[in-house]
Amino acid sequence: MFRATCPRPTTGPSIVTAEEFKRNWRVFTHNQLGDDFDWTGIVALGGAVFACLLPHSCATDEALRSHYEKEFPPADIDLFFVGSVAFEQVLGRLKDRLEALFGAKYVILRTANTITFCAGHPFRNVQMTRCRWRSPSGVASQADVDCTRVVFDGQRVWFTCAARLAFNLRCNFVNTAVRWRVRGCPTYEKVAFLLSMRSK
Repeated sequence: MFRATCPRPTTGPSIVTAEEFKRNWRVFTHNQLGDDFDWTGIVALGGAVFACLLPHSCATDEALRSHYEKEFPPADIDLFFVGSVAFEQVLGRLKDRLEALFGAKYVILRTANTITFCAGHPFRNVQMTRCRWRSPSGVASQADVDCTRVVFDGQRVWFTCAARLAFNLRCNFVNTAVRWRVRGCPTYEKVAFLLSMRSK
């Protein structure tokens, strides 16, 4: 085991408060899902949740939006399907919400495993994974870097033990023997490097 990213010195907390996170999420996502969206059967995972957990010094929403556009320009909003609710019901809810916001001014990209809603800049792509997961913890296990193993269910953020350690120590731990077995893709080093640069 070794550290993929070096700890950054700090005297403040490693994450923001719950209220600050919700504000960050609203700004980061351009409030595409809205405050009244029904999250039943849906959780968010990955870089978007990670970004909204990081402390910052932006006093206004405009400054914060500029900060996110600079530090996290390609980050999508990755949503996962969990529980026993029918996928068509969950997808319909998401589609209705985005149609109410954008009308017909967005594109839907479908692959074997994902459905992505693209409204164009400055809005971030919203990607829904078509696989069903039994629980948020199962979703969190899919993240390839420790600090992104955090799940948002619309109300609360859930941390895995690895994510909590990564945030508290400001570093990601890499097991070189198993790092490609998570998703079967040798991109771990690239993701770890990008996240280390963004979290400074």
